[in-house]
Amino acid sequence: MQDGLMENYLLITSKLISSFLIVLFFFQFSGAKRQFSQMTSIDLISNFILGGLFGGFIFNANVSTESFVFTVSMYFLIVYIINKIKDKTAWGRRLIVGVPKVIIKNGILEINNLKKLKISMTDFMSMLRNEDIHSLTEVKLAQVEIGGGLTIVKKGESDYATLLVDNGVISKEALEQINKDEDWLKAELKKKGIDDIKDVFCAQWLDDKFYIIRIS
Repeated sequence: MQDGLMENYLLITSKLISSFLIVLFFFQFSGAKRQFSQMTSIDLISNFILGGLFGGFIFNANVSTESFVFTVSMYFLIVYIINKIKDKTAWGRRLIVGVPKVIIKNGILEINNLKKLKISMTDFMSMLRNEDIHSLTEVKLAQVEIGGGLTIVKKGESDYATLLVDNGVISKEALEQINKDEDWLKAELKKKGIDDIKDVFCAQWLDDKFYIIRIS
């Protein structure tokens, strides 16, 4: 009886160690470290699934190593494909990660964006007070970031740089923020000898000037 119990404990321990190593490998080489600082809905779903897979493998003796390896391999493949879609397409980024939402622009409250985020004025004013701002009249620009944080520019302060291109993908929302369109962006980049957006790793716009990093 004790021998069987000991074997069970050793099996659980070996599964736990192997699971730890697999998760460590996943976070080291898949780019998932971003999840620690910025969680999205896809990250949460992914972590729930990952936790269920490893929990079932560790504590269920009926789950074979072969079936576990196959399931985890498929999981990593799906995560890889989702990340590729997110990184390479604008629609994928909006769907998977989301985009920042401007709540106050040039001192004017964007009510529709507030409603889209399902944030009441009471909650929004509470967010402002957390930033030591007690009146809407103090704010020139307020933006809810992807992770839920609030970025604020007070009246009289300089605007922050706007990221127009991220890893070859144009941000339509960022262009709208500076009242420009894709044709304008492509024309401006062409003036700087860039014919293909995919050659641009990032392009920031601040004080009517570009800061561009090409994909090497």
